[in-house]
Amino acid sequence: MKVYAWLGEADRQIDCVFDVLQEFRDRKREVKFPTHFDTAEQLSFHRQLFRDIYQDKAGTLPKQSDLDDDMLHEEFNWLRPLYERPYWRCVWIVQELVLAKVVVVYCGDKSIDFDDIYGLSLDWGSFEQGFDTATYRMLKPHTRGWNTIQAIHGHRRRREVEWEMGGEALYLMSIKMSERGDVAMFDEVIKVYAQHHECSLPKDKVYGFRELVPQWKENLVVNYKRSELEVFLDVAKLDLFEPKKHGGRHV
Repeated sequence: MKVYAWLGEADRQIDCVFDVLQEFRDRKREVKFPTHFDTAEQLSFHRQLFRDIYQDKAGTLPKQSDLDDDMLHEEFNWLRPLYERPYWRCVWIVQELVLAKVVVVYCGDKSIDFDDIYGLSLDWGSFEQGFDTATYRMLKPHTRGWNTIQAIHGHRRRREVEWEMGGEALYLMSIKMSERGDVAMFDEVIKVYAQHHECSLPKDKVYGFRELVPQWKENLVVNYKRSELEVFLDVAKLDLFEPKKHGGRHV
């Protein structure tokens, strides 16, 4: 399945971001690292390459701004025209982008593969960082779109591994978090998304993730005539009363 993500009409700033990402994608494919380069050296090379391309396309590097988020790498702040778009705050995009085989992001007449938005280096950011709730809450509201991108990327990367192995994991939303050894089950995922994503109906915060959780997909019928309490109980009967399936969080 191929999904086209439409961010809306373009402006000069976002056109520049797309131009930079497109050239960065192409130049990265041409790079041949010396065999003695370790990961840190490759990362440093990629960051400098990105900066050089940005300066060439924009004429100058962006100046520091009050909108910059200290929690992000400097280069990530330069992508703000892209990730502050309202599109990234919609609930229903999550399962659409996670499940799609290919995602192409459009703005105006420019486009780029979703994974090339993320691919600024070897692995800047991760699913685990995207769902580290302490970090998430410290982010400025307009930069949370970046966490959405890296979190969705994490899901997609995991599904690619599953496709290559010819199957699916039992719980797609269960991911080990960074170095702490604990687990972020689907209720934490929903909690983080629900803080950021815009939807007028709380029921969307369940139905908008239905396709990502196998037990929900098989047993949860989308029915907007049911009350919010009934929808909550529908989910609770499936998983929420079993602590081993949601990291033991109080729900």
